[in-house]
Amino acid sequence: MTTLYVGRLSEEVTEMDLRSLLASYDVQSVEIMADDTTKRPRGFALIGIDGDASLAVEHENGKELHGRTIVVKVMA
Repeated sequence: MTTLYVGRLSEEVTEMDLRSLLASYDVQSVEIMADDTTKRPRGFALIGIDGDASLAVEHENGKELHGRTIVVKVMA
């Protein structure tokens, strides 16, 4: 499994939004990161996928989601 960093997310983005965005990949997990104190989303998520992560980065990086241009990278 490879972990993708998906950043520049608006607070309105849900797990279902991210699963829909990456529907053509084998999504294993989605974790929208939240502030420990306020519980508000921090603007990024970690998504575990099986398969070719470089294709996900190539096709999804720079797309618009809820009015923001997102960043998609492979976590090292």
